[in-house]
Amino acid sequence: MSDYGRMTDTERDQIDQDAQIFMRTCSEAIQQLRTEAHKEMHSRQVREHRAAVVEFIEDYLKRVCKLYSEQRAIRVKRVVDKKRLTETDNSPLKMQVKTKKPEAKRWHGLVSRVQAPFEQENQRLIGEMNSLFDEEAEIDSIHQLVVGATENIKEGNEDIREAIKNNAGFRVWVLFFLVMCSFSLLFLDWYDS
Repeated sequence: MSDYGRMTDTERDQIDQDAQIFMRTCSEAIQQLRTEAHKEMHSRQVREHRAAVVEFIEDYLKRVCKLYSEQRAIRVKRVVDKKRLTETDNSPLKMQVKTKKPEAKRWHGLVSRVQAPFEQENQRLIGEMNSLFDEEAEIDSIHQLVVGATENIKEGNEDIREAIKNNAGFRVWVLFFLVMCSFSLLFLDWYDS
């Protein structure tokens, strides 16, 4: 890779610092959202839905933080390995070995040993990214199901209200009929006597 495409250690440190601030801010925002959700008075279903959403967001942030921590650990390991390789290359024993071995063979072996763990790590990261993509697709699907369920619940509540209203109207007619029959009986009893 050209030097233009590489990041400096200062830039990496700045990204680490920004990422930590961002994760802390997100965590505080989630806690504030949880507090606000508990303050408002809603039905049990709405409270449970909001609690589940907040819990899901918090879990997602934890997974992102874990991924970030793993990436940072890889970076630290690379720095340590690079430092160790530099120290090993400058040792007197290594200097003697250098003169005895061909340079190209030594370089090829070193590249192979250093490159293998990175390739494995790349494969693992690709797998994790694919897994995150699948999880996002699943989240979208769950979101659609929740929205559909919410709409169904609203329609069901409307139907229940309509049924209660119709039932109340029927009760009024029955009550009116019974009152009229009672008055008719009283009137006939009064008239007969």
